[in-house]
Amino acid sequence: LHSFPTRRSSDLAIFVFKESGALIVAGNGVQKMENFAFHDKLTGLFNRAAFITDTDPYAVNPETYAVAVMVLNDLKKCNDTLGHDMGDKYIRDSAKIIQDTFGCIGNCYRMGGDEFYCLIPKGGKKACKEQEARLEEMIKEYNESSEQLKISIACGFARYDQRMDYDLNATAKRAE
Repeated sequence: LHSFPTRRSSDLAIFVFKESGALIVAGNGVQKMENFAFHDKLTGLFNRAAFITDTDPYAVNPETYAVAVMVLNDLKKCNDTLGHDMGDKYIRDSAKIIQDTFGCIGNCYRMGGDEFYCLIPKGGKKACKEQEARLEEMIKEYNESSEQLKISIACGFARYDQRMDYDLNATAKRAE
């Protein structure tokens, strides 16, 4: 009788170990799927689905938020003259500049194509203006060091205003 409970205990331990491993693998799979669902594959930034989730009016009080909207100028021209590989590079390099500039004050999103948003939780006009100036400086530095590809990004921002904005999407439309 002594060996039987020990064998059962070891069988149970092996079962628990295997099940725990399976749960960890499943959890990693869920995490990978969530990452895929909420991130832009080309840039690694958050995507439109993440922006929609992050601006859910039932979960977020927009009162302190600002939205910066950035649009890549001449992306179509880049694709047409230099090819789509260079167009993808234009998008990736621009996204890095946007993230390096605005990522310190908010979450950056690629909304699709040539359009990017930054959701700024404590978005005052001063902070937005400072980051806009920093964006222009980083673009200038990039363009000075790049022989073939020249980046141009238009930027606007707006602070949530309950008199004009139904939600943060409306704020983003004003920022455009």
